[in-house]
Amino acid sequence: MNPSKKEILKQEIDRLLSEGIIEECESPYASPVVLIPKPNGTFRLCIDYRKLNEITVADTYPLPRMDDLLHQAKLTPFMSTLDLRAGYHQVKVHVEDQDKTPFVCPFGTYRFLRMPYAERNYSTTEREALAVVWALKKFRGYIEGTEITVASDHQPLKWLLNLKSPTGRLARWALEIQSFNLKVQYIPGKANVVADMLSRPVTQEEESFCEENNITIADMPTRSCKDMREAQLKDDNLRKIIEVLNPL
Repeated sequence: MNPSKKEILKQEIDRLLSEGIIEECESPYASPVVLIPKPNGTFRLCIDYRKLNEITVADTYPLPRMDDLLHQAKLTPFMSTLDLRAGYHQVKVHVEDQDKTPFVCPFGTYRFLRMPYAERNYSTTEREALAVVWALKKFRGYIEGTEITVASDHQPLKWLLNLKSPTGRLARWALEIQSFNLKVQYIPGKANVVADMLSRPVTQEEESFCEENNITIADMPTRSCKDMREAQLKDDNLRKIIEVLNPL
């Protein structure tokens, strides 16, 4: 981390400490810190909780309808408002879960007393983008340097590649994707024609089986390196490769 960003990080750490959102700690958990630029030129302090997310059990909760909320609140004698300047920071972290939130930076190790910005629940676009990034990393050795076409029924993926000022994890993934020669081909759902038969039609011929033969390994002929070289030189394709590599 360069000195200018380190100074920004120090200011953000001091602010979170003064507001009682984090505290210094010692913990077996330690997630890395990353500063993400925002469109207004400032930086957002983000914690890479991917490893923690992998072992976190999702709490699926259906969002209530606005009509239901207003109906429940109409008889309430007192109303209060929520400070949404930093919405996640209004929610306290359970004491038993605070030791799972620590992050490490050049100034020490800190844990959250209030909810950090969550990365556990991704939107559909984020899940689709993450799937592409995962596949690119998984098969990098086979596809790097070649033109790749991703066929998807999720059109916003094309928007991600052309995003001018991405932020957060989308910025991180966009940089990953831009290192490949990749284009997204949008295929609408109605074009996804489902086959109406098995991939292999049933045959009317009788089943046939290979004959069973026993081979004794001790009786198999062995070849020396000289024999293998002579066989390679007789192969037209291999001989050309050997002629090119011999000067090296």
